[in-house]
Amino acid sequence: GGEIITRAMKRLPLLSVVALGLLEIPKIIKAATKGDNTDEKITSTAKQTAKSTVNVASIVTGIGTMGAIGAKYGGAAGSLIGMGAGAILSSEVSQKLQDIIA
Repeated sequence: GGEIITRAMKRLPLLSVVALGLLEIPKIIKAATKGDNTDEKITSTAKQTAKSTVNVASIVTGIGTMGAIGAKYGGAAGSLIGMGAGAILSSEVSQKLQDIIA
């Protein structure tokens, strides 16, 4: 348990988290213009910010965790396979969570 979490944390460079976060900024800016009044724009921005946070957090967590599990059982190849599987699975989870927010 703890070993996998430690390995996963080591796979999450801050630069990756920042890069994924930057990719979400245009979505948040676009959401800030949706709505006819200030309340609607604030609500739209808040929802998109929540969606973007879920997206970044789930993808980073999925890649790191599955990559760590893969590395433990399959070395470098297992790590790459795990990271790919983590990206796919976390993308699906992220979409389901975003659908709940919408």
